[in-house]
Parts: sequence; C-alpha cells; structure tokens
Amino acid sequence: MEQGRSKDLEALAITERFAEEIDKTGMSISEIARRTDIEHYRIRDVLRHKQRLPTDILARSASIGIDINYVLTGVICSVSHQEKKFIENYRESSEKGRKYDKAFSF
Repeated sequence: MEQGRSKDLEALAITERFAEEIDKTGMSISEIARRTDIEHYRIRDVLRHKQRLPTDILARSASIGIDINYVLTGVICSVSHQEKKFIENYRESSEKGRKYDKAFSF
C-alpha cells in the first residue's frame, strides 16, 4: 500500500512541475495545444489531475521550451530559459551565420 501511495505522490509532483513549466511559457493551454498538436482537453485533464501525464504530451512539450528533465526529476537545468533560446536560435541559423558568429567570438 505504501508503494502505491508513493507512486501517487510522485505523479502529483510531476503534474505540479508540468503546470509550473506551462506557466513559465506564458502561453495559454489552447496555444500550447496548437503548437504541440495535442488536443487541449488532454492537457487540461492532466492539469486537473484527471489523468497522469502521458509520455507523448511530455515529449511534445519539449518543443515549446518545457524542461522535461525538471518535470520528471524535479532537478532544475543550469541553463536559463533565455540561454536555451539563444542555443536554439544558433542551431537553427544557417552555416554562414554560424561562421559569422564564430569570427566574433572571444
């Protein structure tokens, strides 16, 4: 019985951390649903504790900046949200843009 209670508490903690990460994005549930191609009611059901966080929702949430490592483990990434965006922009830039950036690095 104790093990079942522990799993329930961990699932609750995961949902709470998922909600924190959603708040950090500043997006509505509808916007998140649109950007991740997930039906909004599924996200809402997770946030209302009607279901546990499915892996497909978690995986797709990474594409909008949700720290899935934090959601699962509670360990905060040492890279800030702004730094993550900078890295994403760099990775999405063209090869020419990367060479330009490297030319001006210290």
